[in-house]
Amino acid sequence: MYIYVITHPNYNGWIKLGRASNIEERLRSYQTHDPYRAFKLEFRAVVIPNVCKYIENYFKNNISGNGYEWFKCNVDDAIATIEKLRRDQIPTPKYDKPARYKYHYIINGNDEFNTLPEVVKFLGYSKNYVNIINARYGANWDEIVVAENIIMKIKT
Repeated sequence: MYIYVITHPNYNGWIKLGRASNIEERLRSYQTHDPYRAFKLEFRAVVIPNVCKYIENYFKNNISGNGYEWFKCNVDDAIATIEKLRRDQIPTPKYDKPARYKYHYIINGNDEFNTLPEVVKFLGYSKNYVNIINARYGANWDEIVVAENIIMKIKT
């Protein structure tokens, strides 16, 4: 799941906050009313659905706008707010416990997890997706791409 911020020159000083599982498809459908496609994708980040809802609710309750998806705020402030809220909600690895697993997983070089089910949950997929990843790539993969996210498996 992605959360994204777009701007449009016709709405100076406003941002549109949205979410989509396929951002390119969402942006193509967004422009049905603007033949010039004058929007600009300012920011996008992968988040789990609960974090998306948390960020959207924060904006709805704390930033003036139309109460749905358009908000009157500076792009840089919106991005900084999203990043902070996102960091606050991301599970952190527990290094104080002895490793129970042979591997740990890193998504896009930043977020670390101890199990593949944690990665799947973070990306917003169902538990069955673990079986699909294992079936498709086997147990010996070192790096795969899932929904535009690079997942590295590192031996601990």
